Amino acid sequence: MDRMSGFVPTNYGSTAERVPEVGFSGGGSIYDQKEADALAENVSKIIYSINTERMSLEKSVKFIGTPKDSQELREKMQNTLVSINDKVKRVTLDIKLLKEKMRKGGWQQKLQIQKITETFQESIQMCKPVEELVVAKMRCHMLLSELAILEQNQERFSDSDQLTTSEMRQVTEAIEFETGLLKEREEKMAKIANTIIDINQIMKELGAQVHNQGEDIDRIENAIEDVHVHVTAANEELEKASTYQLTKACRSIRHS
Repeated sequence: MDRMSGFVPTNYGSTAERVPEVGFSGGGSIYDQKEADALAENVSKIIYSINTERMSLEKSVKFIGTPKDSQELREKMQNTLVSINDKVKRVTLDIKLLKEKMRKGGWQQKLQIQKITETFQESIQMCKPVEELVVAKMRCHMLLSELAILEQNQERFSDSDQLTTSEMRQVTEAIEFETGLLKEREEKMAKIANTIIDINQIMKELGAQVHNQGEDIDRIENAIEDVHVHVTAANEELEKASTYQLTKACRSIRHS
């Protein structure tokens, strides 16, 4: 004879319980949450620094071709361009590393790296037009000191018919100096132009990373949804089993 006191319902699972964390195991070291969080925080700081330097360029470029233009200003802007370019390369590599680290984490970590990637993409998209404007204005507007040299040589050319041999030699030297100055300037501009972000390449790299990341997130979300489906089904089975056992126990009591 069955008795109610002997009935122990099987625990099929409950939605009130914590849903098991779904992840993907893989080779390599165990996922380190603190290490990944530290790297993510550092990447975010670098992106913030990139945005700060971009805003600095936006202010400085307004002075190119004005009386406030100077060699010191241009050198500072060039250094900023180089700094931005270096940071962009670093963040690109760090995001790739972060993605590998967070692959061993949960879906929240994967969403975090996706958000960081999108923020970085927005940042470099805003940087490139500013960098191109800086290079274009530097190329179009010569420094006052450079213009002074060219104007001085022009004055010498205007009186070339009346120049002595010694003076002609000086003009020749001035022309050679001017040619060297222009060549050096163009080489410098080409060097500065090379620091402009190669946004197409970066987007290509990040795009592949984001695509793979999105597939991982989809798999995780599907897995979590499957867990909820199984838990719901288990709860229904639990209710059916409990009802059956309770009914059976009551019948046994009535017939005892």
